Amino acid sequence: MNERRTALEASMSEPMSEPMRELDRECLAFSAYLIRQRPNEYVLAKYRDAHNASGIVELNESLFLDRLLVGVAAAHPIGAKLVDAYTAIFYRKSAVRRKWILLLAILESCAPTYKYFDLPDVGGRFSLAARLLWLSLGFILALCLSVILFMPVHLISIVCSRQAGRT
Repeated sequence: MNERRTALEASMSEPMSEPMRELDRECLAFSAYLIRQRPNEYVLAKYRDAHNASGIVELNESLFLDRLLVGVAAAHPIGAKLVDAYTAIFYRKSAVRRKWILLLAILESCAPTYKYFDLPDVGGRFSLAARLLWLSLGFILALCLSVILFMPVHLISIVCSRQAGRT
């Protein structure tokens, strides 16, 4: 029993590399935004493993815009809301959306976070209509703010990538 505890403490005290800490910060921030819960160690480990095993999320991360969007989304839930609204309309293939889809798949398939996806929402038709109205107004506000913040950077990114392709 004592050997197990020592092994666990040794593995916990091993310093994580900077990319691993960054992925953990991303996972914590994205989980807070997506399901308003803190992920357990299993989810953090699977998020790291998925990043190490596949190149699915690194496809666009070389672009400045993708790095900016991931950074803003990981910084605060309000930033994540703005990034989500912008990328839902204007940049559906962004790295941050791929990361969110990856994390949602992990969260949906493990305990205890699967309950967030499986349990039905409570309330009747009026509650549903009120919730849809509230969410729609929030999305419209977030979209307007995100267009002001991210559209200029997106346009500059497009122009620069086209000019780099010509030379």
